[in-house]
Amino acid sequence: MGNDAATTLGMAEHRWDEFIDATGIRTAKLLEYYRVEDVSDYDKLGIEKIYEQVTAELFKDVVEVGMIRLPTIYKVEDFKFELDKTSHSLMMSIGLKSAPEIPNEKLFIASSYFTKRTRMDDWHVSAAAKEIYWALSALLSEHYSARIGVFSKD
Repeated sequence: MGNDAATTLGMAEHRWDEFIDATGIRTAKLLEYYRVEDVSDYDKLGIEKIYEQVTAELFKDVVEVGMIRLPTIYKVEDFKFELDKTSHSLMMSIGLKSAPEIPNEKLFIASSYFTKRTRMDDWHVSAAAKEIYWALSALLSEHYSARIGVFSKD
């Protein structure tokens, strides 16, 4: 296994379970862990910001613990999470801050994945991380194509 492994996107699903076991947060509520009190107290704009914040924090954690390995040319801070403002379903998406010309990749319906009952060991949390991984794969593929001049806008 040479240097190539460090430069490619990768995923090690077991790392999340190791992290939540080692830190004792398996049954902790996701929103409480990320310091969100109760989403029912927020207006639509507030909820959007909270879901974006929680998704960004989850992304930071899954990268930090090694569940998702970013190519070495990228950092967590290179990405942005946004709710689709045209959708009523609060669809979360990921985009690359340095390439606004590349459309964001859709992830999941935040209000379904991140409820006040969602625990750190729930299926929705690991599924959200996997959705981020697959969206990153598509997003970085488009970014790479754009960087070498092959990307074309339809």
